[in-house]
Amino acid sequence: MTTKCTVRDDCTDPPVAEYRWPSGQTGLVCARHQMVLRQRAERTRQHVTITPLSGVAPAPMTVDERTQLHARRLALEEECTQLRGRGLELHRAVERLQGALRTSEAQRAALEASLNASTTRVAELLEQVGEARRLATEEHATAEQLRLLVPREAPPEDPDYQDPPPA
Repeated sequence: MTTKCTVRDDCTDPPVAEYRWPSGQTGLVCARHQMVLRQRAERTRQHVTITPLSGVAPAPMTVDERTQLHARRLALEEECTQLRGRGLELHRAVERLQGALRTSEAQRAALEASLNASTTRVAELLEQVGEARRLATEEHATAEQLRLLVPREAPPEDPDYQDPPPA
């Protein structure tokens, strides 16, 4: 019988449980790799049965192992504190950016409304310009017709002569 974890070939931790997959595959698992098996089961949507081994007591930790474990815990606590601080900074930055985004969106909406109003006004003015041009063309044509109908008097040879004022 194997006396080491069979989840990974390079694992040398002592087994604390036995596992069984629905396919019939079985093996021994250490405490660290139990979570790996559960995650794999969840990911593949299968059920893995993990049964504690009876009569297997964990080996007591040596002073060095406890010291390493304590040092690791302290390092991880410090890292968590730093990560919480960084997370808070990022959260505040996100809030600032969201505020700036809301302001920009409000400005964009106001500018879009102004642009729509200006576009409508330009269309109205272009329509008025078109109408004015049409009227000017008609007036010009009428003036040309009137010039053709009304004979012009030839000015006398007198250089001081002025045309009579229009009646």
